[in-house]
Amino acid sequence: HFGTDLIARVATFASVSDTELMNICLAAGPTASNAIRLAYLENNDDYLRCALRCYIAGGGKNETKCRDDFRAWMAVNTDWKGLCTRNGMGALQVVSFKSGECPDRGTERSYRVHPHVPFNNPAVAIEFGLIDVLKFLVEDKKIDVNATCWTNYSSGDERSHLASVALREDSIEAFRYLLSVDATDLSGLIGNDTSSDLTVCRLAFSPCRDRLPYFRAIVDCPSFDANESTIVLPSVDRTITPLQYFMFLFAFATEGGEDALERREAIYERVQILLDNGANPFKETTISEPADIAALEYEKEAETNPEKAAMWMKILLMIFAAESRF
Repeated sequence: HFGTDLIARVATFASVSDTELMNICLAAGPTASNAIRLAYLENNDDYLRCALRCYIAGGGKNETKCRDDFRAWMAVNTDWKGLCTRNGMGALQVVSFKSGECPDRGTERSYRVHPHVPFNNPAVAIEFGLIDVLKFLVEDKKIDVNATCWTNYSSGDERSHLASVALREDSIEAFRYLLSVDATDLSGLIGNDTSSDLTVCRLAFSPCRDRLPYFRAIVDCPSFDANESTIVLPSVDRTITPLQYFMFLFAFATEGGEDALERREAIYERVQILLDNGANPFKETTISEPADIAALEYEKEAETNPEKAAMWMKILLMIFAAESRF
């Protein structure tokens, strides 16, 4: 019989990418397996490299396993914060490259495979659900939460605003955390692509079902003012209120088939949420107030297109129901 410490030391030479380590743990039993785990993970950067390679090879579809692998490693290596360095953050801002441009190719695809990427790149930390790492980078390393200099594995070579990364990766926890940071600017562009004028706020306000939690997170934020003109609308060169923005979106959602129906239902829901949270449909701004927009659209469609008119009437009824509050 071999002692647990000796078994654990021998196990550190096993490869995690095949069945060697699993077979040793199964043979050693539960008590020894825990010692093996601790010994194997201690300062084992190859374990993290393997996790990244598996994630990349799987096309970015197993982020939960990659997150769990990194969390297991962090639980043993509790000094992981020391891996977050200025040099690291500078070198690991970009983790995906166009073909032939990757200086540290770990696979046939142009991705950087470095074990410390998630500890130095907040976009990758969001991608893997490592919120503790994100918080450390923001609060202790003082990274710029509005910078559009980061790429992550699923974004190709697109450099993005961190809040837009949270939206794209469907990480409501990361999004809520970024909202709690005073410096976060949702009116910033989603990335550094100058051909796009899409802001983080407009992306979050997109009328589709999977964006609803992000819309609610913004509305629930203590600093949110439902009557403040915060949304830049390039088509009219104006900054408008959220309620006005949904009036414009609704005008386009009255056309089309099932997709348009889903968008309309999503807009109805968001309009009601805004009204319930103090949005004033009669507030005068540099463009028409929301109530006037809905009324004008209803009148325009009433005689020629009863179906569209009925859609606008539903908006008007919601507005009239809220009228007594203002």
